Amino acid sequence: MADAAAESGVTAVQPLTGGKLILAAILIGMGNFLVVLDTTIANVSIPHIAGSLGVSVSEATWVITSYIVAAVTGAVRRRLRRTAPGGAAAPPAAARPACCAAPS
Repeated sequence: MADAAAESGVTAVQPLTGGKLILAAILIGMGNFLVVLDTTIANVSIPHIAGSLGVSVSEATWVITSYIVAAVTGAVRRRLRRTAPGGAAAPPAAARPACCAAPS
């Protein structure tokens, strides 16, 4: 079996070890933390979103639900198509400082 892979030019992927494994675990943990933080911030802001838009809290909840569904859909799409994960995370990451600097 290994000879067939070597003949076809496919190299076996080696598992991460040592420093690379620790770095990967830290980066994955930070990514998960940001997802939880974004969702928490969005959920805490539901009453403010409802008041600003002039809608009920249950209607504003749909905004948060669609935000989370969009994030999950993007993650599934990246997983199935094997595209670069940084590309989908770049626009929200770039927009965060602008949102933090907004006066209202």
